[in-house]
Amino acid sequence: VLCHDYTFSRTGADKRRASKLTSKDIRKIKLKNNEKPPLLHEVLRKVTKTPLYIEAKGGGWATILAETLHEFKLTEYSVLAYDHSELSTFHNLMPEVRCYALTQTNPIDIISAARARGFYGIDINFWLLNPLTYYLAKRHKLDIIVYTVNRSSLAKLLFFLYPDIAITTNFPNKLQHLRDRALLKAK
Repeated sequence: VLCHDYTFSRTGADKRRASKLTSKDIRKIKLKNNEKPPLLHEVLRKVTKTPLYIEAKGGGWATILAETLHEFKLTEYSVLAYDHSELSTFHNLMPEVRCYALTQTNPIDIISAARARGFYGIDINFWLLNPLTYYLAKRHKLDIIVYTVNRSSLAKLLFFLYPDIAITTNFPNKLQHLRDRALLKAK
């Protein structure tokens, strides 16, 4: 199931932990937009050409996610996780998928962990990005994603200081113009 938070209380009215619910229970939840929470396979059917970043949470998901992704012939997707052991298990099952180690605390440790496990890159809070982190990640050929950048001015500053990063945001519609501008420069 796709659910960013531990519960559906922000997008619906259900305060139970999503991890404790069955798929049948989840399908009964009504979201604020009057829809039901989407299941991963439903989304994968619709996003055949859209690059997809899947943040896997908790534990015990590696085999299930690998089996699900094997069913779909998508060309661009990546998996991100705070649980580096589980992410490593997934990476061993699907080495062709780009895997990113997430952290909220120590960017130097995450670079070491990503290198040791053969991950494609790191995903860190934008507050943790600094010249040393950027240099070390680039030196070791690791991609850098920063989260969660919700202001256009901050995104512009980050792209100016660190031109070879990707950002995630809660407001893609507000930052789309930056992506479009970057794509034009690349041509």
